[in-house]
Amino acid sequence: MALALEVAEQATTAVTAPSLDERITTVLAEAQDALPFADLRARCRVRAATLHERIGVLAAAGRVVKTADGYRLSTP
Repeated sequence: MALALEVAEQATTAVTAPSLDERITTVLAEAQDALPFADLRARCRVRAATLHERIGVLAAAGRVVKTADGYRLSTP
């Protein structure tokens, strides 16, 4: 017996996951205090190197600030 595949209708709506930058800013917005890198990494579920790169971009854009206690969103 062979396995036969059948063409199904394509979904008309695509579900998109939030970008990593959105995940980082959401996690920081929900945190009461600054988050150490390790905690931020665990909550975002991302590799350390990837998070380090994105934090650098967000910091350069002025969206994230590094403090002695960790990272937090910059205040407007």
